[in-house]
Amino acid sequence: MPTNSKKELRKDMKLLLSNLDSRWIDKAQIELCSQLTSLLVSFHSPQFSFRNVLMWIPGFAGEPDLSGCVDDMLSVSSVYLPRIDRDNVMSFHRIFDDWRDNLELGARGVRQPVLDYGEVFVPKQDELNVVVIPGIAFSAEGKRLGRGGGHYDRYLGDERIAGAVKIGVCWSMQLTRDIPIDAHDVSMDWVCYERGALRVNDG
Repeated sequence: MPTNSKKELRKDMKLLLSNLDSRWIDKAQIELCSQLTSLLVSFHSPQFSFRNVLMWIPGFAGEPDLSGCVDDMLSVSSVYLPRIDRDNVMSFHRIFDDWRDNLELGARGVRQPVLDYGEVFVPKQDELNVVVIPGIAFSAEGKRLGRGGGHYDRYLGDERIAGAVKIGVCWSMQLTRDIPIDAHDVSMDWVCYERGALRVNDG
């Protein structure tokens, strides 16, 4: 069953991530942030220019730290970080240069914007948006395996943001040959890692 396969893959990837060498992470995340920033900046063109970018910061062992890219994008577009409320609903809140001073520990010990910091992002169908998405594994076809909470699949299921460019971010060792998916799982348009970026969906 796909559910069992997902559990096994999550277990394997969590073990892998928890054992990454910190020195390797320090070097690799500089490269990853550079790759991601370059990809995001490349979207600003006469044909396509996004107004908002929804990003994230690490909350679990072995995850890349995208803080440097967050800082870079603050001068390019409006940047938002996720917050999960007591009802387990995820929303995105706008951040500014002082964003590090306006974080608190949320669900599962993940840092998130404090409640009254920055307006909540409300998607509009006529706006071009980019969503940078974490995952525990990705495939070259854009399939994504999350941590099991379903927050991103539910959020991206909103038809107002369905047309956003979706960028999965991971380490190269998190790229797998295939990932079991369910009907509600949302596919990526790009997968970015420390060695480059793959365009996986031309639709």
